[in-house]
Parts: sequence; C-alpha cells; structure tokens
Amino acid sequence: MAADTITPSKKLSECPNGWILVWGDYDVGAGSNDYQFVFTFVPKTFTSLFPGKDSYFQIPNYVSETQNQTTIKQLTFTDSTIKGNDINKNSFSQSDDVTLRRVLAF
Repeated sequence: MAADTITPSKKLSECPNGWILVWGDYDVGAGSNDYQFVFTFVPKTFTSLFPGKDSYFQIPNYVSETQNQTTIKQLTFTDSTIKGNDINKNSFSQSDDVTLRRVLAF
C-alpha cells in the first residue's frame, strides 16, 4: 500500500547486481502462504537512471493446465527504500492475491 515502505538492510547501489524481489501467494484475511513464489530483478543502476519513478511488475498469481492469470504491482524505488502503492490492493485485478515476501541482495 502507499503507506508501506521497506528499507532493505543493503542499499541498491551497494549490491553487486541489484535486488531480487520475492513475491508469494496472499489470501485476504488469512495472510501470506509459502507457495507460488515469483522472483523479479531490480538492477543496481535503476535508481540512478530513473530516480523516484514508478515501476510495474507483472506477476503470475494462478497457473493451471487450462488457465494463466497474472496481476500487476506498482512500486517506487529510491537507493535505500521500496514504497508501495494503493493500487496494489485491487481485488478486481487480483493484485491483492500476491504479496512481497523478501528483498534479497544479488
């Protein structure tokens, strides 16, 4: 959400290559689940190239033999923080079915 800000222990510019965002399944009212993990990469140079700009991440949130669903998350980055957006809790687009679980230095 817009009120949520993450401050990873290592700044983006201090990582060898960048941050890896670890997404996982989320159920409204129940919380996060330890499955359906997705990994996305934020390059180390991103904030120096595009400071304070919004970024969108397309994340699969349901896959079966007959159906593939994805959602979109919007985040804003600084060298030391990741900030959410209220659009990330949209049940219509199912963006509330996925949550950011970890930020890894890479």
